[in-house]
Amino acid sequence: MSFARNQKTIAKALKPYGVIVHSLRKTYAYTLKSAGIHVTTAAKLMGHSNPMMTLKVYTQVKDDETALAGIELAKYIFA
Repeated sequence: MSFARNQKTIAKALKPYGVIVHSLRKTYAYTLKSAGIHVTTAAKLMGHSNPMMTLKVYTQVKDDETALAGIELAKYIFA
């Protein structure tokens, strides 16, 4: 059973909750990123032939991630 064949059925089941399939894909991609999964692995898991698609469309940076990156960089430089 492929996702593509069942996308309409899934979309219909999600509609009463105000959830769309694309939102689930974005959440999945962000969860992979948050778990430290490398982008090439995430792209493969999402069915993308090019990891740039995963980077451009499905990943986002949260404000707290920017702050944490600065902290980690400072630890690395001044350790």
